[in-house]
Amino acid sequence: MKMSTNICIFLVLICFVLVASGCTSSDSSSSDRMNDSSSPSTSDSSVSSSSDDSSPSTSSPSSSIKPRVLVIVDYLGKWSGSISSESGTRSIEGSGKKSFDLGNIGGHVTANVQKKDGGSDILAIFITKDGDIVASQKTSAGYGVVQVSS
Repeated sequence: MKMSTNICIFLVLICFVLVASGCTSSDSSSSDRMNDSSSPSTSDSSVSSSSDDSSPSTSSPSSSIKPRVLVIVDYLGKWSGSISSESGTRSIEGSGKKSFDLGNIGGHVTANVQKKDGGSDILAIFITKDGDIVASQKTSAGYGVVQVSS
């Protein structure tokens, strides 16, 4: 009798754990986002849409939604370069870590950056789309050049 009572309690506990684990969920995509307190803030924008069966859509919603694109340059010294996208090409320069918000765009993005000194610290460039790093490149060479495309 005691053994069957223990088995019953064990089964009830297992069922409780299974039910409880199904009632909670976590957003695993948020852990893939860049999470660097020193990096510029990128606000997540959410798009909500209502479904109306009376007016069916002829195009898929994902084809019209373009990702938010950032180019991030990180180097302790001075640097300069350019960013090219569907919007055109623009020159960039600075020192330290800087973020360039290209907005919600589609298509190809290329960034070129060169160190302005012979330092051996790492120069890194990142291209992010909706917070996810899609391309990156780095160099530690003096007067080094980095090119990254997505």
